[in-house]
Amino acid sequence: MKKALHTGFKAYQQPFKYLQNRRLLYFVSNQELLNSQPENLEKMLPKDKSIYIGFDPTAESIHLGNYVGLLTLTHFRLAGYNPIIVFGGATALIGDPSGKVNDRQQLLKEQVENNLKKFELQFSYLTKNIDRYLQSKQNEIEDLRDIGVIKPYKFVNNYDFYRDLNLITFLRDIGVHFRLNNMIAKDSVKSRIDAKDGGDGMSFTEFTYQIFQGYDFFRLRKDHNCQMQIGGSDQWGNISSGCELIRRVLNEEAYGATIQLLVNSQGQKFGKSEGNTGGIWCDPKKTEPYDLYQFLLNISDQDVENLLYKLTFLPLQLIDETMIVHNQDQEKRVAQKLLASTLCEIIHGQEGVDQAIGATGAFFRFKIEEIMQMSKDQFQENFKHTKKIQILLNEGQEIDMISIGHQAGVKQTKADIRRLIDQKGLVVNGKQIESNKQIKKQDLLHQKYLILRSGKKNFALVEVDYQ
Repeated sequence: MKKALHTGFKAYQQPFKYLQNRRLLYFVSNQELLNSQPENLEKMLPKDKSIYIGFDPTAESIHLGNYVGLLTLTHFRLAGYNPIIVFGGATALIGDPSGKVNDRQQLLKEQVENNLKKFELQFSYLTKNIDRYLQSKQNEIEDLRDIGVIKPYKFVNNYDFYRDLNLITFLRDIGVHFRLNNMIAKDSVKSRIDAKDGGDGMSFTEFTYQIFQGYDFFRLRKDHNCQMQIGGSDQWGNISSGCELIRRVLNEEAYGATIQLLVNSQGQKFGKSEGNTGGIWCDPKKTEPYDLYQFLLNISDQDVENLLYKLTFLPLQLIDETMIVHNQDQEKRVAQKLLASTLCEIIHGQEGVDQAIGATGAFFRFKIEEIMQMSKDQFQENFKHTKKIQILLNEGQEIDMISIGHQAGVKQTKADIRRLIDQKGLVVNGKQIESNKQIKKQDLLHQKYLILRSGKKNFALVEVDYQ
């Protein structure tokens, strides 16, 4: 049996301190207690209470930046709290202004309903895989041995709160408790009103978002014994609105905690719409396990430690030991390999890891000279699990190398690919090529395949068909 790894203290007996050590917690309602006496936060929030996080279905899938919220909720779940996941079937129709310069594009009700159906399937997939992972590691990670019975996730659609609610009644009974000065002072509102970088202010619709999110928390407090909401660090204004509403109407305490946003060393968000390092989705149909594995394998040395802390359940001690080994020879990418295999297993299960490694393994088992000497049958057998980028051409048609590289995802822009080729950084079927090279059928391996390599370890397999 493997030696059990631990954090040095009973992690889930002190979840707030533990999550602070994992670089997840950004701010809590009583920040002084978190900094000086985190054990007293547990006394304020007994384990029979519920904690919730919300996800607006504004897309068909959550991305890696959202996933850190699900993992944070799971850490609280392991500490004994009841976890609630709220799908924003109503709030997705309003649009959250947090972190945005302009109004979000409004979604049709049919779009939100379609996204919601996919969320329900996806969260079933993700939470089942999380549970499978935790169960499989219970004997390896000491922190997981003492957690006892894990309470199930509860799923709530906030559209149910508003389905039969009368607008006049809502404004009279709920709106009266929101003071305009306080609402305008929230960062998500103030930053938009004061924007000097081309923003166009804020619509009344988005201005009311904090009322709806506050009412969500209020209903969860009444109906589900929920006493804490967690969310991204840009959500504090919305979270505090709910805490204030609960105090005013129910005369009860409620708490909020925000999570460090998932950003890289340049401060760019791992999000779906930031146009940089994002676009890494948790839906295997949008980002296959192979692509997730490759993305994580190529994470920079400056970012990998932070992601190991935030996106895994690995013990802090193991992460620290791994980074010591990694920093002795960074080219071996020890930390990136651990991150890629671990997170791929948490999200997609062991079969996802096997699929990802199987898809990349053939490139490393054989030298390019050996690959080029394989018969067509040998090649197809050895690379049957490797992801292939499909390109369809007319018979006799040629295609330039820059277009191929762009379709294969070697770089984000054609200009970047041209620069890579000019710097002799792209190898095709074992040969360096010129940027103006036109690929003909006779240039293809077995008149069908191109193997692209950029750097030492980044490969892409292109399959060309002719019609």
